[in-house]
Amino acid sequence: MQSIEEITVSRELSLSLDLPEGQRFARLHALRQMPDGQRLVAGDHYVPALLLPPRATLDSLDSSLAQCVADFNGDSILTIRQQIGACLLSGEDARELDLEPRSAAVCSRRWYAGRGDRLLLLSVSLFPADRYTFNSVLVRHEGHSP
Repeated sequence: MQSIEEITVSRELSLSLDLPEGQRFARLHALRQMPDGQRLVAGDHYVPALLLPPRATLDSLDSSLAQCVADFNGDSILTIRQQIGACLLSGEDARELDLEPRSAAVCSRRWYAGRGDRLLLLSVSLFPADRYTFNSVLVRHEGHSP
């Protein structure tokens, strides 16, 4: 965890990240590294301010942040909506990941929702292109229409 700050969602941020305009969120900035120190992913995580667990809980986190938020609020993660796309890293993001500005990256956005479709967390992660692989298996059953 690099930083935590409270923000009010601006119109631009609302349109960009599909968050409710005017609502208070905690923005948690994190950096994940491999055991050898290679930086794997930089991420911004947006939690509705009223749902944010205490800092001590976050500092001793041993599960996913989304699960921590759900557990702290007596909720369950019932839906995860995900978008994955290509992007070029800004200078700041590139420096943080030990890359050149405008290096290729994969941007992943995940919205975690609980009961009643309540947003628990939005996670925006930047992976250097050469450090990310997305694998998927699609199974089609005979006799069923697509």
